[in-house]
Amino acid sequence: EESHFESVPLNNRNVAGRGVAYGKGLDIPQIPSEDVYDHMLSKIRLGFSSFESAPHYCDAERIIGKLRVDGVLTPTELRGATFVTRICPNPCEMRRESVYEMVELARARLRCRSIDLLQLHWDNWSYSSWRNTLGWLAAHPHVNALAVTNFDLGHLREVVEVEGIPLSAASVCLSVVDQRPVSTGLLGTAVRGASWGFISEAWLGQREPRPWELDNSSADRYLPYIQRWGGWRLFQRLLEALGAVAFKHRVT
Repeated sequence: EESHFESVPLNNRNVAGRGVAYGKGLDIPQIPSEDVYDHMLSKIRLGFSSFESAPHYCDAERIIGKLRVDGVLTPTELRGATFVTRICPNPCEMRRESVYEMVELARARLRCRSIDLLQLHWDNWSYSSWRNTLGWLAAHPHVNALAVTNFDLGHLREVVEVEGIPLSAASVCLSVVDQRPVSTGLLGTAVRGASWGFISEAWLGQREPRPWELDNSSADRYLPYIQRWGGWRLFQRLLEALGAVAFKHRVT
């Protein structure tokens, strides 16, 4: 699965631009590595500058590593590309050694001396070890820039305003449905702009799907955002309004 994103500044820093995330969703058939390699290379040639991977995004890290050392990229193309990955630690087993082992594994897969941008993914806020983990990563000599993903707005503010940990990006949901990041001024890598496919004429006039009817786990996780935003009936009115705008301008 491919997910496009755009980045905007976070605290006057901006390390990414027009980008692509590869391999999201383990519930889809795995795309052959050579196809991903060719696709990634073509995106660089088209001017895409940021490529997101993760240990659980199939072979994305290894494919990036191969792309870096194969000699197919010019020095200018290689310098202009930002390769992003993340670590997803077990919050109850956080030690500096285990965190640094994850960094070393990512470096080995990406085949790089230093990681351009490393994201910390956190999903259990009953553990406060994210503070130490971010501190360790910020001090790591081979992490060029640090980011977070899946941090809610309260914890994102705490990272920046209380802990004072320097962040270069934060993955956030941002769309006409989900405007929560805008109110904070803490904008980072904006993803899910199409709400995992829900903001589409394909859903106009359709009944609300049941979770088990959705074809990927990302859409399953995003449906509750629509429900909290105002529900499916209001969402249909939004799609009607967007459809009218699209028709006026002859776009989809």
